[in-house]
Amino acid sequence: MQVDGPADFTASWEAALTELEVEVAAAEELLARLHRQGELPDPAPRSPWVPPVGLGPLPLPLADRARALADRQARAAEAIGRALVLNRRQARAAGALADARAQHRGGSPAVYLDVAL
Repeated sequence: MQVDGPADFTASWEAALTELEVEVAAAEELLARLHRQGELPDPAPRSPWVPPVGLGPLPLPLADRARALADRQARAAEAIGRALVLNRRQARAAGALADARAQHRGGSPAVYLDVAL
């Protein structure tokens, strides 16, 4: 990325921050859907974020925006970690329940006979 002057320098940083804000907003929306137990969309293919080259130091007027973004990223990462742990616990519990049911039935499926007819 070629930066030619102060305005271009700031605009380049603004574009980089906007790109990161879009990524964290997508993660926050996914977490919100998980929390609401809503339907999750099929994951859209996403390319990993690649830091722009040649930006230089962050312009001071963008420091608050960058700090707020870093805080949002940290909260999203923490929430994703908690969701993964909960998912693993639920998967283990479901697996243990399935194993217990299979042992109780001797591994064969249940058979029901309706004698009311």
